[in-house]
Amino acid sequence: MPKVLKFYDDFHTKYKLEIYGVSTDTSMVSWKAYVKKNNMKWINVNGHLSMSGNYHTLYDIRSTPIMYLLDEDKKILTKFLLTDDITNVILKREEALEKEKTDKKPK
Repeated sequence: MPKVLKFYDDFHTKYKLEIYGVSTDTSMVSWKAYVKKNNMKWINVNGHLSMSGNYHTLYDIRSTPIMYLLDEDKKILTKFLLTDDITNVILKREEALEKEKTDKKPK
């Protein structure tokens, strides 16, 4: 959780990044206490209460935690990566977008 908290703090404002956390905990009391204890400022929902059907199958969740990275159009860029790997994907994507802008400028 410390890495996820740092990731959120580093990228939330700069990239308008948001985390949508889905809890697999069946105890509302435990889940709410964990969110509060860890100061999880992002969107948190309880999977068992917020989804109908088997969300594990729907979103291909085999274990937790699992992270997906979506772009501004909600297209999945990566999944099944850890925080450090997603950080690298974001930074490399930013570099590529900056290079693309630079290449399009008239010379």
